Amino acid sequence: MLLQYLTLLETESGKEFFADFYKKHREEMYYKAYKILQDKEDAEDVVQEAFLALIRNADRLLNAESGKVWFYMDAVVENKSHNLLRQREMERILELSENGIEKELIEKEIMERELIEKELMEKELMGIELIEKELMEKEFMDRTHRERIHGENL
Repeated sequence: MLLQYLTLLETESGKEFFADFYKKHREEMYYKAYKILQDKEDAEDVVQEAFLALIRNADRLLNAESGKVWFYMDAVVENKSHNLLRQREMERILELSENGIEKELIEKEIMERELIEKELMEKELMGIELIEKELMEKEFMDRTHRERIHGENL
């Protein structure tokens, strides 16, 4: 599966970053999804979707610290797992429902939840970007401070 993911990435640095993360964290992600879903196939699907999300956001996450990327991926796996549980419950309710109006309301709720999930993922990415910006500003301030004190050009 790793090779299939790598074909979706354009840069060598992106491929290296992804392969390293995949090898280190795939099993942890699967375990978390399985713990929530209690189904092997569903857990595998969630992990695959999470890695596809990582590929879609590889440019943003490539230079992030591995802990931040893990935090992002952990949140993606958890959100996708819980969303799948809710979706399955909605599907079960739809099957039981004989009233067409109820079906439309439930389908609307499913779409709204999917939109909320997308917005949450975007907020998580923005949070990672803000942390990266803060780290860069702190590094700049530290370097400037050292230069003033020691007259160093670092």
